[in-house]
Amino acid sequence: MSMFREQLSFDYAAGVVVAALFVGVPIAAYVDHRSLYGEFAELKFFVIGALGTSAAFSLFAGQGRRVLALVPGLVAGLGGAALYLYLLVPAISVPPGASRYGILWFIVFFVGATPGMFLYWVLRRLRGGSDAP
Repeated sequence: MSMFREQLSFDYAAGVVVAALFVGVPIAAYVDHRSLYGEFAELKFFVIGALGTSAAFSLFAGQGRRVLALVPGLVAGLGGAALYLYLLVPAISVPPGASRYGILWFIVFFVGATPGMFLYWVLRRLRGGSDAP
């Protein structure tokens, strides 16, 4: 158990849990049970994705860098939700026999989140973070 604590910090584990709950679960719910979102489903998906990714970014960043990671996390969440909604969602109903549980939905969200990841990297470099060469 102590080896687990040395290799994996609490912030990282909390970031994984927050990302799964506030990014993974809303994507799966939007694909399979869109009626759960009610009226203005796309707007709610944007807000949940942006806030969840922002919180996960701040937890992944760790202590001392959480505030720095909030805005890139927000950019990542909005980018991921936008790419997901407007690239894949219209095509969901086209192939009726296709598996909607594939990893493709999460990969598209991740690709949409890359501008936020890049923004965080740039901010870390400008601030003089410890990972800068």
